[in-house]
Amino acid sequence: MNGALLRGAVAGLAGTAAMSAAMSVAKAAGLMAGEWPPRKVGRESQKAAGVHGALSRPAFEAGWVAQHFAYGAGAGAAYELIQSRLKLREPAPAGPLFGTALWALSYVGWLPAAGLYPPPHAEPARRVGTMVVAHLVYGTTTAEVARRLRPRPDGARGGRKGSARRTPDRLEGARLSY
Repeated sequence: MNGALLRGAVAGLAGTAAMSAAMSVAKAAGLMAGEWPPRKVGRESQKAAGVHGALSRPAFEAGWVAQHFAYGAGAGAAYELIQSRLKLREPAPAGPLFGTALWALSYVGWLPAAGLYPPPHAEPARRVGTMVVAHLVYGTTTAEVARRLRPRPDGARGGRKGSARRTPDRLEGARLSY
């Protein structure tokens, strides 16, 4: 199980990086005005903990980024545990479903309940849509990276068993004509 948790955490870090890139593109395209949601959550968390005013700006910035990636790593570890129980091996359905569920649990559920972020109905629809898409990117990336890191029955890592990418011996005996 420790291997699954580590694999999921690494996949979650990759998913968080992809999600952050998607949010950067969306912000540059004007689809997400104002403060980044993870930054706002970080600020509100630090206020709730009573440390926000005591932190320098660089410490605040490093803190919310660390929180964002730690949450992504933890969610990735949860993904690996869930998928192993449900046997959702393929990233195509599992990743987007997980990303959407994570968005709903966070932005519809515990974040508004804890007073750390407003509920979706209090946000512009474009911003909400952007965050749903960003979580789809997170879930899809996390699922694909986790799949690639998962050991296969033959002892190799990732990929589909028997894929041409993983079995160069298929080329043995092939004739090339020029």
